[in-house]
Amino acid sequence: MKSRLLLFLFPLFVFACKTPSEVTTDKPEEKIPEEITPKPVVTKSFVSIRGKSEVEGEHKLIYSPVHSDFYYPGFKKNITIGESGQFEFKFPCQEVGFINLYIPGVGGGQLLVSPRKTYEIGFVSDANKSGKLEVYGEAGKSYPTFSTMMNPGFIYEGLAKYDHEPSRAAMLNVMEQDLRLDIENLRVLRNTQVISLEEYELAKLDRELYYAALVPQITMSEFYEYEQETLTKEQIEVLENHFKENPLNPKMMKSKWFKEYAEAYVFLKQHTDAQGNPVPAKPYDAETYHTEMISGYKNYLPAFAHEPLTAATLNYAGLSANFESDLYPLSEGFIKDYPDSEYLPYLKDYHEGWAAYERSKTAGFPEGVTVIESSEVNSKEELFALLKGKKQFVDVWATWCGPCKQDFTNGGEGKKLLQKEGYEIFYISVDDDKRDGKWKELIKFYDLKGTHIRLSKKVADELQSELAGPTGTLMLPWYFMTDEKGNITNDFAPRPSFPEILEKALRGEKTGFTNPFKGS
Repeated sequence: MKSRLLLFLFPLFVFACKTPSEVTTDKPEEKIPEEITPKPVVTKSFVSIRGKSEVEGEHKLIYSPVHSDFYYPGFKKNITIGESGQFEFKFPCQEVGFINLYIPGVGGGQLLVSPRKTYEIGFVSDANKSGKLEVYGEAGKSYPTFSTMMNPGFIYEGLAKYDHEPSRAAMLNVMEQDLRLDIENLRVLRNTQVISLEEYELAKLDRELYYAALVPQITMSEFYEYEQETLTKEQIEVLENHFKENPLNPKMMKSKWFKEYAEAYVFLKQHTDAQGNPVPAKPYDAETYHTEMISGYKNYLPAFAHEPLTAATLNYAGLSANFESDLYPLSEGFIKDYPDSEYLPYLKDYHEGWAAYERSKTAGFPEGVTVIESSEVNSKEELFALLKGKKQFVDVWATWCGPCKQDFTNGGEGKKLLQKEGYEIFYISVDDDKRDGKWKELIKFYDLKGTHIRLSKKVADELQSELAGPTGTLMLPWYFMTDEKGNITNDFAPRPSFPEILEKALRGEKTGFTNPFKGS
């Protein structure tokens, strides 16, 4: 059945041309000598961003600038903001585009920018403000409208707004209404000359592509929620019709939703054969996931999408601190295939990290690491018996948890505090059996000194009930603290990467970190 969300992304232009009978052919056209042929002059344009941050102390401002013909917020650069809070930077920009910018732990937003313009912004610390980013000047007139439009971190999160609708048709109807409202708000900005025609056209494209990317998520969420082995004929027809109505186009790459939309198209192709019949889904395998995705780009998408989407997928894997076995050869392949790629600077550090990870696999456990096999602990009581004797800071994590691994890298100051206060670090993995090898490899790679155990599902469930209650779920990473007798003294401790907050917790002061399931 056809999607009710009809999106026409690009207008058709009619060019006036002379017919052959109108062309004079009395004498041959004179050719301009090559030496006096005017050569195009390319002038590099820039966008400038300046302003002030109210955040105290030296801190980073992260930004994802306009980049060629492809916008992906994961391609990040940063500047350091000093004690004064004042900052200014610029970056090349030849066309209208988006820039994402934020201060970690504070917040930020997305700006629509044009070449040769300067934008005044500020990061506020007032908790009563609706957003942490403020925009001033001419751009400040449009930013409130842009900032209220749906712009989730991931496309599937956008479905939450429509979950209560009784049917797919009802969901599509509300989405279509939302799209029309967004476009009307943009039209008001254009008609009142708050934004230029070029800014309007890009913002309109972005809104259309957001909803175009959201529609397939209805089918994909059904597929995963109900653990379907194959797509149904009806689901295939819905997706095929939707992508026919909204064909992939290079202009779409100017929107952050291009990656999400293209991946939904790959999902359809990977679940159907050449005749459009359903094929069984391959079981998920983290070790080959990135290979499958990048192969999907090359097999099913136009050539213009291969390089940027491959770079974005590898970049996201690096941002998520993934160390699956296929990432190093994939990044090696990217460097070989695209030696002059403008995206290589965003992959360099991750490529080197994956290379180091591969080298670490053959090493033994570092000094100061104790590994307890899961078979040695068969109950929650036996687990807590291991915690007796010294104060313990317990880190509950999993190999697939990006924030868990990022804290291994960023938690140095917090771990020094814990050591100073007499705490040992006890690491608990809740990975399943097939991730046992990956668990041990990551202990070596991150040099995680302390005691380690990977719990069986039975004991992991018991620990979850102890910490999060009978109906709660462990939100990884999860940290808790125990005394010398193995009693829990803090069931939801701050991360080591938040040393100032952790120091308050160690002094017994209130930190704002409370167990979301117990309110402790």
